[in-house]
Amino acid sequence: YRGKKSASDPGLQRKAPRNGERHSKSSAGTIGGEKVQVYDADTLYLIGSTRLQQDKQILTDVKYNEGYFYFGTWGDDKNDSTYTENVYSCYSIGDIMYNKDKGKETEPVWTVEKNGGFYFADALFTGDYVLFGSDRDTTKSSSGKGAMIFSCMSGRKYRETQADDTVISAKPLEGDAKSAVVSDDTYPSIILVATKGKKLYKFKLSAGGELEKTEGKTEIDIDAQTTGAPAVYKGIMYMGLSNCTVEGVKISTMEKINAVSVPNYPQAGIYIEVCK
Repeated sequence: YRGKKSASDPGLQRKAPRNGERHSKSSAGTIGGEKVQVYDADTLYLIGSTRLQQDKQILTDVKYNEGYFYFGTWGDDKNDSTYTENVYSCYSIGDIMYNKDKGKETEPVWTVEKNGGFYFADALFTGDYVLFGSDRDTTKSSSGKGAMIFSCMSGRKYRETQADDTVISAKPLEGDAKSAVVSDDTYPSIILVATKGKKLYKFKLSAGGELEKTEGKTEIDIDAQTTGAPAVYKGIMYMGLSNCTVEGVKISTMEKINAVSVPNYPQAGIYIEVCK
């Protein structure tokens, strides 16, 4: 993988629009699977778009935070001779709003390039950092290895520090991380990610954005692969598995505590409603 800022990124210290400010009334959606277009939410006037990612699909959510939005691309990389890199990108709404070429493509603030790409790999925002997982490498020379979890500077933090590399930390995973990264609702510095390789991993996020080992168990085998976004409630992580169950794991001990059978593979995310 390689994290970098866009070669044409001016690194300007614009005031990023936040929720409630006038520039926050915009909407974004993928067009043709290869780029994101941004519209005024009131008039549906095209404001601008992200850079075209030729022959790639955008299969992650487009996630917004503090005036920046993030997404990853995925595409076939099994043929080494025609392979082009998949990227996870950060874009500034301010850059798109103030692009002098209205309706034209805007360059990203930063990108993280990764063989294998990003598929259902939704981001988690925590303070100055954004975390997301990736697929394994599938080029012929990789032997199917190389899935990762990344901790990167947020767009705001990156612009403030003018750093050379957005990637703070990256750790290997077994199996594609095709689901959202989540944090413990009891201890928000505890980060979790599950994979199609039937693994659940636990990390501690340091104040500087490093992914560190925790005390006790740091990974466990789960009963089947998972691709839907998990949910966390009162220190328990719930995830849908391909063996047609929803399984709960106590985060502090990384022990499986229960499993409920469901009619089919719950590939969609878990949603928890607390009734009173």
